[in-house]
Amino acid sequence: MNPTDRQRSLAISLILTFLCLSFSIVMVILNSPYRPFPTDELWGYHVALTVPDWWRDGSPMLMNSPVHPASLYIVGQFMGLVGLDWFQAYLYLTVISLAGTAALLRLTVNLVTRELFYSTAAAVMFLASSWAQTYVHFYTYGPLSSLLMMASLYCFVKFFTGSQERRLPLCSAGFFAGLFFLSSSAAKLLSGILVSSYLVLIFRSQGKGKPVRMLLIVAAAALPVIILMPLYLKPLIEHLTTNIYAGNASLFLERYGFAPKTPFFSFFHLLRVYSPVMLIFMLVSIGATLVFWRRLKADGMAGLLLLTMMSIVIIHCVALDLLPFTKLGRAQFPLLPIAILFLTLLYSCLPVGEKIRKTAFCLFMIPLLISDTYASAQARHARRDAPARIDAMPAGTVYLVLDEDPHCQYLANWLGYGGRRLIRNIGAADLPVTMYMIPKSTPVALLLGPMGANSGKSILEHGMMDDFSYRLPEEIEAIPGRRSFSLPYYAHYPLFLMEEENCQYLYFNGKVPDEKIGRDRLTVYYWPPDNAQ
Repeated sequence: MNPTDRQRSLAISLILTFLCLSFSIVMVILNSPYRPFPTDELWGYHVALTVPDWWRDGSPMLMNSPVHPASLYIVGQFMGLVGLDWFQAYLYLTVISLAGTAALLRLTVNLVTRELFYSTAAAVMFLASSWAQTYVHFYTYGPLSSLLMMASLYCFVKFFTGSQERRLPLCSAGFFAGLFFLSSSAAKLLSGILVSSYLVLIFRSQGKGKPVRMLLIVAAAALPVIILMPLYLKPLIEHLTTNIYAGNASLFLERYGFAPKTPFFSFFHLLRVYSPVMLIFMLVSIGATLVFWRRLKADGMAGLLLLTMMSIVIIHCVALDLLPFTKLGRAQFPLLPIAILFLTLLYSCLPVGEKIRKTAFCLFMIPLLISDTYASAQARHARRDAPARIDAMPAGTVYLVLDEDPHCQYLANWLGYGGRRLIRNIGAADLPVTMYMIPKSTPVALLLGPMGANSGKSILEHGMMDDFSYRLPEEIEAIPGRRSFSLPYYAHYPLFLMEEENCQYLYFNGKVPDEKIGRDRLTVYYWPPDNAQ
């Protein structure tokens, strides 16, 4: 690389680094403060707080991984140092992971293609993806896992496309693959496929010393696993055992008499939910790969890597669906950057003219960005609009939820934001008396969860919550000045339903969401003070 090319490359890298930092800042501003929902997110909070007690034998915090809660704990401690709420660690760790994955994805594509168009497109596709944006509002281990996976992949491609005498990138690829293995219970299969693909590529490469390279990458991948496995093995076995034809599906089986199953080729079904355009893009591109198979195989490094990426996606998709484990969105999320890598490498080396390649790529890219941006906005709307609307109510408002409402405690904890706002539970029969006892100068808000058929089929309580119906008593209806409005409720939104196995089944079989009762599932009855009427 001559000095001019080196300066140009440095300038481009600095610009794209600035863009990734800008993305991170914008995401933090748009989604602060993070409002945890009283499901797995609060469980994750309590788990992360137990990190100093790691060394207890069989600690439950190790159930999913030692790497994930440790990362969350470190970021959480930083939140405390700068005076922020601990829960903001969810947002910051997710944004850091997504931005880092996008940056590594761009660098990886650039190593192979040396084309700014495709490398930048890869990063933009990932950051704009509604699948990635879902986790800004619903915290899981998926983004951190994808970051570690992409770090491993970048290091290997750097080794594979550069001087294969350099062992640091090779060892780094193995080491990050080991951390990826430890990042979640869901990463076990993909990390094995990933390392296996490294071994195949090394075996097919030219030159001597292939056994040594293969041994090095396996040893580097095994190092973090060996160090932590004595602590991790028992909780891991227990966790995997509970997920074999069990987990939440066993509760569904006990209640309804049959076990829910996600359709085969679940990754592509998930793509249909998160991004229909991406699904079409993938299927068309796989078809194009099969058509140009022979010419791509002979196209050198780019052709070999894109065929490898496609193979990883398909092998993982088939293997996971054959194995008796859950097919949650977060478990398959690390496949997304691999799929994007496949797409960008494919269109960079299709055996047609450059203008045709880029035009075809843009024909998918533009509608993809539009549809995913819209879906991401809907996800944000579902998680943030209700708390924002409640926050905007007058100070001193008395908030009520009904004991008979199955969603009452979830609403109280979510909209009460960890006890910062008092929300009182009362029985439906006590509502008239309660309303009579509250001074007329005090505003009152009654919060009701989803009502009607299928209102209990949501991500809460594994899709098995009882349905709920309620009508205001006549004496309450007659109170002057009453208003009512609806708010979005994330528990019924398809992007979030993919994070629970029973809900996946209900969605793919047309049981949820029930469009007859609309997407704004929360009802708020509001009585303003006398002087505001």
